[in-house]
Amino acid sequence: MFHCDCHYTCDVCQRELDPQQDRRYVLRITACDDNDDGGDDDDRDYLQEMHEMLECYGDFVETTADADPDLTIEYDLCRDCRRKFLLDPLPGRLAPQLDFSQN
Repeated sequence: MFHCDCHYTCDVCQRELDPQQDRRYVLRITACDDNDDGGDDDDRDYLQEMHEMLECYGDFVETTADADPDLTIEYDLCRDCRRKFLLDPLPGRLAPQLDFSQN
């Protein structure tokens, strides 16, 4: 039987993941130049692309001066944080927008 002495922590909730009991999920975000002039943009998920850019903004700002045009960032997630991410990949987007009148 394979035994791993790897140590993983969820990058969202900071919970240590036990390799024997917890499943680890890897969220990969890739920011790259999208100058594909021949492509069809009907299937693009612009909201998802914006979310990915915002998620890696903090890490990206520090490296933009000499950054490679293609950047991939990986995050380790526990089962609960993965589920939360899949339910709402753009936090707050699902909250209703209320427009109150100026009484």
